[in-house]
Amino acid sequence: RKCDTNGMASSSAVEVRLLQYEEKKKLKLQQMIVNQANEIKRKASTSHIAPHSASLQRSGDVADRLYHIASVQQREREELVEAASFKHNYDESTGQRLFQPRLNKTTEKITQQHRPRVPVEDLLTYKGQVYKQNIAVKEQRLNSREQSLRASQKVNHVSERL
Repeated sequence: RKCDTNGMASSSAVEVRLLQYEEKKKLKLQQMIVNQANEIKRKASTSHIAPHSASLQRSGDVADRLYHIASVQQREREELVEAASFKHNYDESTGQRLFQPRLNKTTEKITQQHRPRVPVEDLLTYKGQVYKQNIAVKEQRLNSREQSLRASQKVNHVSERL
């Protein structure tokens, strides 16, 4: 930063602009809060019935009508959930149920015996190391077999006389 008077003037101008920006931001926030409060008051005060709705002829108790409407909506929601679960559990191309294995007590015991209580990341890392070791052992066996085949004679006794 420069130490001359121009540098000081520019840094104070920046500070002034930042302060003005913050004040504008606070005013906007306050205005938004006031607008929301006014909107809530307006909605609360405008609870009149539309002329069309007021002129409709209805029979029966209000509670019964509302209960019937709610039960119809509940039934529709249940049907949508059922349709979604059907779509989720069945293959679209074949229409057959997808495989969903379930663990019973026996399978839980087996999995506990074969898989210790370690994080999955550690288990996968360990299995990866075992896999690499097995590959190294197989490669070593293959190399030793190739070496033994190279060292052994491949000529039969007839060819040996020639």
